[in-house]
Amino acid sequence: MITAKQKRSRGKLLVTVIILGLVVGGASTLILLQETGVASVTPDFTMVLKTGNFNDAATWSNITTTHTILNETSGLDNSGVKIIIYISSQGTFDGFIRLNVSGLPPGISFSFRPLVLRTVAGGNAASALTLRAAANVTSQPAPYNVTVTATSSSPAITHAVSFPLRVRSTKLFWSPLVLSVTKGEKFTLSLQLSDVYNVTSFQFSGDFNSTLITAMTNGTIFNHDFSNYGFIVQQDPSATPPCLWVNNSTGTLGNCGMGASFLGQCASAPCITVNATQTFNLLNQTFVANTNYDGITPVTLRNDVIVEAMGEVIIPNDPHHTVGGLVTVAEIGHASPPVSQGESISSLYGPLGLFLLSPLIFRSLARRPRHRIS
Repeated sequence: MITAKQKRSRGKLLVTVIILGLVVGGASTLILLQETGVASVTPDFTMVLKTGNFNDAATWSNITTTHTILNETSGLDNSGVKIIIYISSQGTFDGFIRLNVSGLPPGISFSFRPLVLRTVAGGNAASALTLRAAANVTSQPAPYNVTVTATSSSPAITHAVSFPLRVRSTKLFWSPLVLSVTKGEKFTLSLQLSDVYNVTSFQFSGDFNSTLITAMTNGTIFNHDFSNYGFIVQQDPSATPPCLWVNNSTGTLGNCGMGASFLGQCASAPCITVNATQTFNLLNQTFVANTNYDGITPVTLRNDVIVEAMGEVIIPNDPHHTVGGLVTVAEIGHASPPVSQGESISSLYGPLGLFLLSPLIFRSLARRPRHRIS
C-alpha cells in the first residue's frame, strides 16, 4: 500500500538557437547555447505499510491481505508480527514526521516506536506499530478499516494508508478442562470451539500419559453435522511408526493429523458460527483410566488448525487459542506412575500434521455441494 504525490520534474532545458545571418562576404552560422531551467522536485515523502520483524528488513513484505489480531495477544496473527511504517524522502524533503492511527476496533491499543520520524533529503526512515488486544475483545464478523497517518509540519504534508484488520477471540479446547476419575472408569472429553465465524473445517493431534489413561480406538465420535466427513489422515500402514489415530504406546491422538470438513465453502451461509458465550462440539473422545496407578495427566492439543471462509476466500490457519485438559486419576494408597510415556506429537512428526490435511480439505470443499448448518 503506497501513497505519494507525483510531481513532474523540470529538467534542464538546453535550447540551441541557430541563427542564420548574412555577413559581408557571404552567409554564416551563429550558434547560441542558453540554459533556461534548473532541476526541481517539490519536497515530499512517501509512506508504505509492511509487516515483519522490525530488526530484520529482509523479513518485511507489503501488506496485501487481511491480518488478524487475537484477544490477549500483542502483534498480528498470534505471532507477534508488527506493522512497519516505511517513509522515503522525495526531493529536498528534510523534516520531522509524526505518526498516528485511527479506526481501530474497541479494545485494541497501539504504540509506535518511534512515534516521530526524521528523514533527510534522499533518505528513509521506519517505525514499528504494535497492536495489542484486551482480554475482553470478542470476534467480529467483518474486518475493520484501520488508517495510519503521517504528518509533517514544515512543509505541511499529510499522507494516509489504510489496511483491513480482523478481530478474533476463538478458542479450541477440551471440555471439561479439569476432570477427576477413579481407576478403571470410562470418561469422555469433548473437543469444542467458541467465538468463531464461518469455520469450514478443523484438524488437530495431541498427547496424553498412557500409564494413567488409555484412549479407546473406537471412541472417537464426530458431531452429527459432519459425521460422514470426519477422517484421519493416513499414510503407508507399513511406515514406522505407523500412522494410527490412537497410539497408546506413545500416548498420542491423531499423530498423522485428524479432522473434518463441512459441505461447501460457506459462501452464502455460515458453517460454524458461535459467539463468545456459545460453544460448538466438534467431537467426543472416550478414554478409560488405568487400574495400576493414580496421578494427573494433561490431555494436550497439537498441530491444531482451524479453517475459516470469508466469502469465497479461504483462511487456512485462523488464529485461535488452544487449551488442553487435565485429568486426575485418584485412588488413595496406590503408587505414583512411572515416567510419562506421553510424547509430544511435534517431536514425532514435526510440522507434518499441520499440512497433511489442507489439500484434502480443499479438495473436499471444491467437489461437494453447499450445505447449510442450522
